[in-house]
Amino acid sequence: MRKFIFNLLIPFITDTLVVVIPSMWSNILNNNYHVYDTHYDSLWEYFIGVIRNSGYPESIFLYTISILVPFQLIKDFFYKIKNNKLSLFLKCIILSILTVIFYTFIISLYTTEIPLSTLIQFIALGLINAILLFVFVDRYTEK
Repeated sequence: MRKFIFNLLIPFITDTLVVVIPSMWSNILNNNYHVYDTHYDSLWEYFIGVIRNSGYPESIFLYTISILVPFQLIKDFFYKIKNNKLSLFLKCIILSILTVIFYTFIISLYTTEIPLSTLIQFIALGLINAILLFVFVDRYTEK
C-alpha cells in the first residue's frame, strides 16, 4: 500500500515544484499574472491557471504509468530475481534517464528544440523522485 500511495503522491508534488513553478518566477516577481491571453487578479488564481494549462493532473498520471511503473518493475526485477538491491545512485540514474526520455518525447510532439535548462529540470525531477521514493518506499520494502 505504501508503494502505491507514494508512487502517486510524489509526482504530484515534485512535478509542480520542479517543472511548473520555476517557469512562473519571473511573472510572480513582476506581479504579471498572465497566462497566454488571460490575466489573473491574484497569485492563487494565476497559480491555478498555470497548473491547468500545463496538463495537470493528466500529465502526472501519464508520468506515473509511463515512468514509475517501469521503474518499479526494474527495481523488483533486481530485487526478486537477481537477489540484489539497486543502490540509490543507480536508482537516481535510471529514473533520471526514464524521466528525460519521457519528457523529451512529450515535448517533441510540440517543438523540435529542447533547451538545456529544460533537460536539467528533467534530470533534477528524476533525481528528486528517486530520492523521495527511496526515503518513503524503498527503505521499508527492501528491509
